[in-house]
Amino acid sequence: MLQSYGPMLLPPGVAVTYPTGESVKGDAQGHNLGYAFIRSVRQANVQSPWILNFQSNASPKATVRIHRLSPMDGTQFVGQAP
Repeated sequence: MLQSYGPMLLPPGVAVTYPTGESVKGDAQGHNLGYAFIRSVRQANVQSPWILNFQSNASPKATVRIHRLSPMDGTQFVGQAP
């Protein structure tokens, strides 16, 4: 079952400075700044393989299928990104 992780895919408490232009690259205190753009993050403990399908309603239709095979014991994160 998915549980809330936080507002973004960075460890809690990491201060983020977003880029404001080409010459101001932003900062996430040594973490990958890209994780700050993944929002509404939820997490779940995963102990077995699974398959996830994403399907668009737009034209042309598209589908992405993700297979998680290993590791079998860990945490899976799901979020929204631009």
